[in-house]
Amino acid sequence: MFAHGFKWHFIRDLSVLLVALCLPLTASYGQGEELVEPFPTPSTRQDGASWPSAEQTLVPEGTFAVQLAEALKLGPISGGTKAEELLSNLGIKPSNGWVSERPITPVALHDIEKGISAASDQKKIALKKDQALKLFGDIKAKLGLNVNPSPETLVDQTPGNRVIYRYTDAEGVIHFTDVYDSIPEEYRKNVTKNSE
Repeated sequence: MFAHGFKWHFIRDLSVLLVALCLPLTASYGQGEELVEPFPTPSTRQDGASWPSAEQTLVPEGTFAVQLAEALKLGPISGGTKAEELLSNLGIKPSNGWVSERPITPVALHDIEKGISAASDQKKIALKKDQALKLFGDIKAKLGLNVNPSPETLVDQTPGNRVIYRYTDAEGVIHFTDVYDSIPEEYRKNVTKNSE
């Protein structure tokens, strides 16, 4: 009995001692180290431009369609399906159609923007093109979708749908590339597109 009691007292005293020794170490952890400057945030970037977001906001196409249909004053909107139908009837839709739950992509936004321009030019909507496109931009900003890709980056990258650019330099050498931005500015006016 005496050995058993001694063993428990020894373990308890050892535990208290270990805790007592560890507390000062934890309290002093990190003290005396140099401060490291944090990674720049949009508010700390020196040139005033905002940093690209590490994670893009995912907004369902149905949510975007409702807000766009309301902004364009297309009538009473009862939900995403009705908004998508009204917009599609005007030619305002992603190239592969509206899918309510699918997150909206930069390619879909580009298609929708083209549809708004065409609908305005054809007088299918009451707003002038610049008014309609401003509303479109406001909705994108409100939903955190401030991505403005260049048309050259909107190529569908699935096999068989890649665009190959061809240009000839000043020395007559013919170049092929699938990256538009790699073409020197002075040759971009003479670029031809070829599909695989």
